[in-house]
Amino acid sequence: MLLVKLTIGKEEYAVESSCIKEIIPSVKLKNIPCCEDYILGAINYHGLPVPVIDINMLCNESETKNILTTRIIIIECGYSNILGIKAENVTETIRIDEDSLQRRSNNQRYTSLLGPVFEVNNSLIQILESDKILSKRAHDDLFNRTNDTSLTGEIL
Repeated sequence: MLLVKLTIGKEEYAVESSCIKEIIPSVKLKNIPCCEDYILGAINYHGLPVPVIDINMLCNESETKNILTTRIIIIECGYSNILGIKAENVTETIRIDEDSLQRRSNNQRYTSLLGPVFEVNNSLIQILESDKILSKRAHDDLFNRTNDTSLTGEIL
């Protein structure tokens, strides 16, 4: 399994490469009115309006820093939609054996977007479940706003 590593706060996470469409530098975003703080705006991705979220803001309530390694990861996020995730330290891919994954335990508290854990160089890394990053309600609300035809022509 091939994964792309990123950080949220001071912790390392990964996203499966199979759900990634592209990784792009941070770009100027079109504002989407009346959205949650973690929704940064939208980009024009091959003619489609794609919302971009700040993964740090979603998980830690602190903004992703604009540093050299900050990128927007364009993913398929479930429900047949594309989502941009702004994240720090998107610099490395990791190949792991699926047998090395430690599945979630039902008696531990995990948010819905966190998947299995694996170890690399004595460091635990958790996989983000791309189709569960947004709740169904947040997903529907966001994509209804983004797919508004008035935004399509205006997105940078």
